[in-house]
Amino acid sequence: MSRDQYLKGNLSLIIPVADPSKSGEYTCQCDHKNINYVVLVVSGNQVNSIFHGNATLPYSENCSGLAAWVRSNDEVVAQCDQTSCQSIKAGYYMIHYQYLKGDLSLYITDADYSMRDMYTCECDGTNHYDVKLIITALNSTVQMRPGESLVLDLEIPDPVEVLYESPGAGVSSSGQICTVDGCSPQCNDDYEKRVSPALELKEVSLSDSGVYTIRDLRTKEDIHVYTVTIRDDPHPPEEQKIVLSVLEFTGIVVGTAAVCGAAPTEVKVKLNDSATLPCEHRCSGLVRWSQNSSGVVAQCNQTSCLSLKDGFEMFYDQYLKGNLSLIIPVADLSKIGRVNLHGNATLPCSVTCSGLAAWIRKKKYRSEVVAQCSQTSCQSIKAGYQMIHDQYLEGDLSLYITDADYSMRGLYTCQCDGTDHYDVELTITALNSTVQMRPGESLVLDLETPDPVEVLYNSTGTDNSYSGQICTVDGRSLQCSSDYEQRVAIALELKGVNLSDSGVYTIRDANTKEVLYEYTVIIPDDPPNPDKTVKVPWLWLSVALNVVLLVVIMGLLMCRNRISQCEGHEMRCVRSGEDSHSAEEQNILPPDQQ
Repeated sequence: MSRDQYLKGNLSLIIPVADPSKSGEYTCQCDHKNINYVVLVVSGNQVNSIFHGNATLPYSENCSGLAAWVRSNDEVVAQCDQTSCQSIKAGYYMIHYQYLKGDLSLYITDADYSMRDMYTCECDGTNHYDVKLIITALNSTVQMRPGESLVLDLEIPDPVEVLYESPGAGVSSSGQICTVDGCSPQCNDDYEKRVSPALELKEVSLSDSGVYTIRDLRTKEDIHVYTVTIRDDPHPPEEQKIVLSVLEFTGIVVGTAAVCGAAPTEVKVKLNDSATLPCEHRCSGLVRWSQNSSGVVAQCNQTSCLSLKDGFEMFYDQYLKGNLSLIIPVADLSKIGRVNLHGNATLPCSVTCSGLAAWIRKKKYRSEVVAQCSQTSCQSIKAGYQMIHDQYLEGDLSLYITDADYSMRGLYTCQCDGTDHYDVELTITALNSTVQMRPGESLVLDLETPDPVEVLYNSTGTDNSYSGQICTVDGRSLQCSSDYEQRVAIALELKGVNLSDSGVYTIRDANTKEVLYEYTVIIPDDPPNPDKTVKVPWLWLSVALNVVLLVVIMGLLMCRNRISQCEGHEMRCVRSGEDSHSAEEQNILPPDQQ
């Protein structure tokens, strides 16, 4: 309290540092008479986390019994005692050796909006510390053309409201335009027929430019803020894609850094040199550079620039001048792991870790633990991933991947006690096949990945009939250009190939632009045709048959004559034999009978 304020009749109580221990009921008295009654509720500290990021709720106190973290609904998410720690709910854990030292911090992985809440640290059932987890609002800058549709993503199952703020002054539509509780949005009259159940604003016009905010109805926390600009320019500036190639003596290893669409530009640098990925464009809003599945690596807005990942930089003074280039001080290959399809891979990480070591696979909208080790054992959380406990104890946290397929591609992070130590991108070496075919046959292109892909064709024929994208495949949806629409089946089968179809067919990931499969198709000019039969004129066929028949008849006649002669000769031989036999009989009669 302050004396000068007291003299002025201001009896306010000042609490310089409000912490949970100061929560309670306060009574103001004058001459032992109650004149005011106040209930002070201190909600505790606040920890901010990005969506799908990692967070640490810190608290230090010696607890020889059961230490637990509890949500506001009395749900225990993690706990420790003198023997071990337990993760009661997925995404929450405590570390036993820290507990023994009096560090009861709670670690949260892949934080989402369902985890927003007040958390209390307890020791033997007594509350000791409160802290609130906040998810930082997402910010998106969207440029559109009139007639397109604006889709507002709902990242939260809780009831939300959609607010609109027009960039112009005095526009009556500024304020709440919709609420969403469950599946169906409830919108005001101006938006009722324009907003679909998926929260899609159809056929935007110039007057729809402005800021759209998705806000939690209960907590009034901003979830996602969209700054939307609708331009009447039919040819807006194209967004850029840059492919960074790092050269080493064994060849070229390519990692893709994408800022936003169109054909990629390739930048080649030597190993360990610096690299600049150029981008020139005046932007008054948020600029982001993203790398494959790694997410955003650097960004700038009107107030500052931020490096979200080590080794990537943007400069604020250059941003103000329209130079949005990304600077990579040291281009190296240490963060790229390459493996053959269905081969084995090792992602190295050397860190002495006495707590929980884990490998996290980071995806665009969520992250997942694939394997982890503690002082007692290692666990393979996902099939195909393994860590070795003996190596962990020696400071080797390498991750071993068996039978790698396209679904395993992506960014992996090696962590120790929730702290990132090493990132590595796993890529699958592109398959190459050479196919020789005959005209009329069908070419089947194998799809080894469930991810969206595009099929590119580069003609090798003399007429150079076509080169470029011919089809895209997303799930069971196949979209092909007009030249191929009637020729390609859903199984990605090109029917009835001809000479002009010779060339290179490339299957490429539609998002990362990573080449998955290349087919070199050769269709010769004069292929043998086993189905083709030789046609002989009927006249010559008739003559040939008659000649054969005549030869057969003559042969039969000659054979018959020879048989007849042979039979006559045998009969003569027999008769002569009989006559000789009779004469002999006569010669051997006794003399008295002759």
